[in-house]
Parts: sequence; C-alpha cells; structure tokens
Amino acid sequence: MSPAYPHLLVNHLPVAGALVASILLAVAVRRQTLEGAVYGYVALIATALLAIVAFVSGNFAPPALDGVPGVSRDHITFHQITALATMIVSVLAGLLAAIPLVLTNIAARRGVLIAYLIVSIGLDAAFAFTASTGGAIRHTELLR
Repeated sequence: MSPAYPHLLVNHLPVAGALVASILLAVAVRRQTLEGAVYGYVALIATALLAIVAFVSGNFAPPALDGVPGVSRDHITFHQITALATMIVSVLAGLLAAIPLVLTNIAARRGVLIAYLIVSIGLDAAFAFTASTGGAIRHTELLR
C-alpha cells in the first residue's frame, strides 16, 4: 500500500466536518436551541481532531510521489504549508468550541452562535483553499 493512501482516505473528512458544523450552527442560530448549538460545537471539535489526522497522514504522502511525472515539489510544499495553517486554525476553533460546552449558560445565545458560525464559515474557506492546493498536486486541470 502506498504511504499516500491513508491520507487520501481521510483528507476529505475534516472538509466535510467543517461544512456539517456550519450547517448545524446555522440551524442553531435560526432555532436558538441548546441541542443544535451543542451539535455544532461538537462538530467543530471533531473537525479539529480529523484535521490533525489528515495533517499527520499527509506527512507520509510526499515520498510516494517522488519520480511521478507532472508532480511539482513546489505544489506539495505549498499544500503542506496551507494544511498546517488550516490545521492550526481548526484546532483553535475546536478549542474555542469547548468553551460553550462547559459554560452551557452561554451556549445557545444568539450572539455566541453567530460568532461561532462566522468562525466555522471561515474554517470552511480555509479547508476549501487547502483542498484545492492538494488537488492541484495531481489534478493539473485545477491550475488553469
């Protein structure tokens, strides 16, 4: 099995997790329910954990691409840098999401939910950008 295979298996999970968190938080903003808010916060924490797994598994992937025609080392390096930054942002968002889980009296407040929704949407953008840099490694049509 290629060392890139585990990364290819897990790299979409944090992207989907961030999107799910945004949807859950948007619903919680609309309905202002504690349950919906808790699901959104837990989704942000799960996304942070998945981002760590995707990042660590990605560290083993570059050697599998050595000597593959059309693969640029510059694209790999750029993807690694964006992945590191996105993982850090995701972990920070996950840590922040733990606050309203502990302080449940603020968890369903509209202003708090809107703030976390904004954070989650920003995380969606970061994951989308990082995913596009990863796709550019083997999908050169994305570079046009």
